Amino acid sequence: MLPAFLERYEVTLRCRTIAPPDSDAVSAPDIYREWELADARKLAAAYGLDAPTELALTAEVAHRALEGLDGLEYVRAARELGATLFAGEALAGEGADARTLDANLALLHGRGHYLPGVLSYGGEHYWSVGRLPLLEARLAELGCGEGTTLSPAESWEPLPGSQLQTWLSARSPYSYLALQRIEDLVEAHDLDLVVRPVLPMVMRGLPVPRRKRFALLFDAAREARSKDIPFGRICDPLGPGVERVLAICPLAEADGKAFAWLKSAMTGIWAEGVEVAEDKGLQAVVERAGLDWAAAREVLDDPGWRDLVEDNRQLLLQEGLWGVPSFKLGEWTAWGQDRLWILKNRLEAR
Repeated sequence: MLPAFLERYEVTLRCRTIAPPDSDAVSAPDIYREWELADARKLAAAYGLDAPTELALTAEVAHRALEGLDGLEYVRAARELGATLFAGEALAGEGADARTLDANLALLHGRGHYLPGVLSYGGEHYWSVGRLPLLEARLAELGCGEGTTLSPAESWEPLPGSQLQTWLSARSPYSYLALQRIEDLVEAHDLDLVVRPVLPMVMRGLPVPRRKRFALLFDAAREARSKDIPFGRICDPLGPGVERVLAICPLAEADGKAFAWLKSAMTGIWAEGVEVAEDKGLQAVVERAGLDWAAAREVLDDPGWRDLVEDNRQLLLQEGLWGVPSFKLGEWTAWGQDRLWILKNRLEAR
């Protein structure tokens, strides 16, 4: 998409090839690569882009071939090399100097990000094609161009099924950002919603380094602004706060208010600065969800919720996913609030 983007916007493109991300940047490396390929295919279909067909066997030779190139010359060469790599074919030749790749990755870290596929401009990072509209809006305001480079596909394959499963975490800002759109989709298409709460990644033993936490929080705040979602008065529930929210989930589920409960709790956590680790804050969000505070207090020490969230975690892994928010409708699965627009279009197609 970069050549078309550069035709619309008067910017100088600098391209840097980086070493693979550090192991702690990818929370589940054993399944990440398979998911990455499947997700890229879904995005390609949604935007009418060329889709990768296989995982690249190795990229070291391609890295060497790109040395000394920049701008459109780099992009065109990289696309040609990628067509070979992502068809599952190997390239012959020598690999690139690891020191150069490592230096470029260190530069990315120094600027506040950690993954490839990032466009950086003016101190902000726009990861993957999904964030391109935000960059284009910023450039348009500066008078550097106008228009939208990527448009959704004109036709969509209808998505069968009536049960929407969603995995959420109270400590995930992206789970919070997804809540209203989940509710809207359920109402518009008469779906049966199954809410599957899970522990945050760090409480499941998955690494989330500091630079990753800050990059994600900055991105979530920007996403919230773009969608007019209240965000920013945050009270981190890590530890006791998360456990108290999860302890109430079985009670809320039995009362038919599982989604209302998580929505109330997460709104308090991410937009209102509510301390759910304390009774005063927890009572406020419990009663707002339509639950009885006395009943909620009684279940706070019941460890039964741990079996529930472990079952949910296992079901998530069975779908080849590990992060939140994640979604499943029929055979369709996705990870990320920024994939809900694909679900919306496929539901509307039916």
